[in-house]
Amino acid sequence: LSCPMNCPKQMRNGPCGGVRSNGKCEVNPDMDCVWVNAWDGNKRLHDDAYPIQVVQPPVDNRLIGTSAWLRELRHKTASDRTAS
Repeated sequence: LSCPMNCPKQMRNGPCGGVRSNGKCEVNPDMDCVWVNAWDGNKRLHDDAYPIQVVQPPVDNRLIGTSAWLRELRHKTASDRTAS
């Protein structure tokens, strides 16, 4: 499988349209397009329920360099406090 977070153009919902005919990235010609790899991996899974076609929200660049885990824990802790 492939992680779209590795896309140099930060494309989260499919290829940019600049994929080369050999499946390589437009920005980095030595790199396989992460979306070509993702679709190939999805086909190998034979799983129609795999969420590759679920539209993802854009990346919030303000959060670069921060921890998603800490953000989730803080949110959960705050939710637990209000539920008590």
